[in-house]
Amino acid sequence: MTSRMQEPQTAAGNVAAPSVITIDRTSPVPLYFQLAQHFEAAIRSGALKVGSRLDNEVQLAERLGLSRPTVRAAFQYLSNKGLVVRKRGAGTLAAALKLPEPAMVVSLERIRLADGEPIALMHNFLPTGLVHLSIDMLEQHGLYELLRASGIRLGSATQRMCAKNASAAEARILHENRGAALLTMERIAYDETGRPLEFAQHLYRASRYAFTTSLSRVDTTATLPAAPR
Repeated sequence: MTSRMQEPQTAAGNVAAPSVITIDRTSPVPLYFQLAQHFEAAIRSGALKVGSRLDNEVQLAERLGLSRPTVRAAFQYLSNKGLVVRKRGAGTLAAALKLPEPAMVVSLERIRLADGEPIALMHNFLPTGLVHLSIDMLEQHGLYELLRASGIRLGSATQRMCAKNASAAEARILHENRGAALLTMERIAYDETGRPLEFAQHLYRASRYAFTTSLSRVDTTATLPAAPR
């Protein structure tokens, strides 16, 4: 069962174009997280302007057929990430994104092999000083495995997958023809406080790589799945 609603958004007292909130009750993704992801995407894209007021918990719960605790959990998730502020008498407002000052980062470029053949080109960017890494360590262990071993707790991630044609340089590295189909993945991972930990850009050979997802029914209060390797 899927719930959809047209949500009027306001910015500086003006009514903006409505957006559609879709809640899929058959999805294994917790309901609160589906709702939070809608607002997070709208805020980060600029569709929901700074200062725009979100409907209150009671209104959203009634329109979407959700419980108030579910809506409250979504708002709390957004508040923890600094995406909304909750003001007495004003409600829940989209907040200005607080971006860190320019800082040094560690840039990793890795090639994933299978039977000695390249299947993926991976670029990862992490804050300097976050974790000690070496070539030997990365050859023996996955990046997320090393982060967990260093006591870094991953809380959430936003991941986007698309497709593209290989450039000449990408084709040379991945042993493909120029223009060959590639799968792309872009991810931002956060710790439990909402602090960005990693930005990733990966390219996968469509001729050698497939993504398989196992879905299962979970409780709406279930925690996020474990971070990928």
